[in-house]
Amino acid sequence: MQQGLALSAIPVIFTSFGFHGSVPSIVSYMDGNIRKLRWVFIIGSAIPLVAYIFWQVATLGSIDSTTFMGLLANHAGLNGLLQALREMVASPHVELAVHLFADLALATSFLGVALGLFDYLADLFQRSNTVGGRLQTGAITFLPPLAFALFYPRGFVMALGYAGVALAVLALIIPSLLTWQSRKHNPQAGYRGQRWSSGAGGGVSLWYCCDWRANF
Repeated sequence: MQQGLALSAIPVIFTSFGFHGSVPSIVSYMDGNIRKLRWVFIIGSAIPLVAYIFWQVATLGSIDSTTFMGLLANHAGLNGLLQALREMVASPHVELAVHLFADLALATSFLGVALGLFDYLADLFQRSNTVGGRLQTGAITFLPPLAFALFYPRGFVMALGYAGVALAVLALIIPSLLTWQSRKHNPQAGYRGQRWSSGAGGGVSLWYCCDWRANF
């Protein structure tokens, strides 16, 4: 592996496993029920993690390191990976399963990001929750990315790198600062989870913020 290759993948990993942009929408759908939200976040995080582990085992266990490095060098992308798997594992069932997994991964990523972005833009531009207002929000949400994908199709991975930096701030730094500020200005506020350290990470900090907020 080339030096620094793993580090360069960190922003992409952040965006692949980050769901914080959808949190406000999920909170709205759950009517702010903290108990339900906990299970939603736990189960919603566990399912893609398990699927990702099986995906890594299936792909890295089927393709040798020489072929894999060749795919990286040629920037083959997902289509090149699927083609390599098709050549290594000559089974129509395996090929169907791999294609289904890849399609579902793209679809669920698209739905999660679109949901959070749609609600955010509707709130930002104060669009009404009517048919006309939602159509306007939909146009603002989907047309710019569609134009970007059509005119610059190879920019997706590059955009993920920049988005990963922003997501690291949103998912790790901001929740930790929120927790620290809430403890500083409200030392007597009742919130659960005091046995955890506020610097343990964005997930724990976000949990703190939800618990603290639920007591007001």
